[in-house]
Amino acid sequence: MPLEVRTTVNRLVSEHSHLAWSPAGGAAILVDPGSDVARLLAGVEALGRPLEAILLTHRHHDHTAGVAAVADATRAVVYGPWDGPGIDQVRDDQVLSLECGPVEVIATPGHTPESVCYRGDGVLFTGDTLFVNDCGVVPDAAAALALRRSLHETLAALPGDLVIYPGHNYGGISATLEEIRQGNDAMAPRSDAEFLRWFELES
Repeated sequence: MPLEVRTTVNRLVSEHSHLAWSPAGGAAILVDPGSDVARLLAGVEALGRPLEAILLTHRHHDHTAGVAAVADATRAVVYGPWDGPGIDQVRDDQVLSLECGPVEVIATPGHTPESVCYRGDGVLFTGDTLFVNDCGVVPDAAAALALRRSLHETLAALPGDLVIYPGHNYGGISATLEEIRQGNDAMAPRSDAEFLRWFELES
């Protein structure tokens, strides 16, 4: 049964936090709690379910600004792709056994070296790896090539009916992966050299 998702657009650079739960019952999860802690906690309270886990896609401040406050208020376990205080570090292909159902960790380096996506029932939370009509920025050519592999090999291989929930609204709050494949130029097949030219980076 696909997860239901409610998105909060935070004031800090319009970052998206996603509250998700199973319609079958059980606790909720929160992906990338941003700056608007009061609104995020109000959303959890309105849902009427405990918050079991906080999932972090990468360590940029706009995606982690509310982590400590939300975790303190809810006692949720914090999962993220790096080793840090209060964080249970996740690894590629790990499956988290949560009340909302299993959630798979998918390593997608590029925007940052540690970036991951989280795949739940019918949904994929992509952070700043993939947006509806764009992809995350990168610092250099090596990161761009890592991102190309994440987009064109890792994410492109997933089922097209997955609903993507990205970390910012570049083209929309959500869309199916197939819709993104058809309309997002970042997903167009390219060689390494072509991708670097598309990114306006020299090889």
